[in-house]
Amino acid sequence: MSFEVNHIYDDRFIIESNIGTRAMYADLVVAGEGIRSDVELRKAAIAAAAFNVGTPLLLMPKAGRVTLRPKSVLLAWNSRPQAASAVKAAIGMLKDADTVRLIVVDPDASYFENGGEPGADMATFLSRHDANVLVEQIASGQGPTEDVIRQHALELGCDMIVMGAYGHSRLRECIFGGVTASILEKCDVPVFMVR
Repeated sequence: MSFEVNHIYDDRFIIESNIGTRAMYADLVVAGEGIRSDVELRKAAIAAAAFNVGTPLLLMPKAGRVTLRPKSVLLAWNSRPQAASAVKAAIGMLKDADTVRLIVVDPDASYFENGGEPGADMATFLSRHDANVLVEQIASGQGPTEDVIRQHALELGCDMIVMGAYGHSRLRECIFGGVTASILEKCDVPVFMVR
């Protein structure tokens, strides 16, 4: 396997462009605690990788071990194209994991939302790729979805969370907050994210 690691020490005004240029030729952009704790740097990295180029992001937690061969994965599923993109980008990790816990928080079984059996279609897709999938439908109890995802991943001892990024517009998430914005800011489990 061949790889290269790049570091950028750049002016804030051009860093988004430089990250985007490098991300075009990368399989993955790794965002460590330094990026996650600096709001402006985090915005530039996310905009460059997720929006401008579409390269997957691996968000590192503050502490703990991170692997690209996770044994236990929590897949945050919401039946949106961004979540499907994340699954397809992570398919190698998902099929090699011992267990993939596909969770749907507050599922809506209507046709235009999560379908008659929320999570079943994606579980079938993953099973065709030899992934060991368990579907869990979880009620949030009126709590924020991102808290349910983080807490469930910690309780299960997951090595990684896989999820889509920005199902709503960045402006809406910037004003009202959202699952992506909250997970980007803080999560104690490594997160593989794609838009």
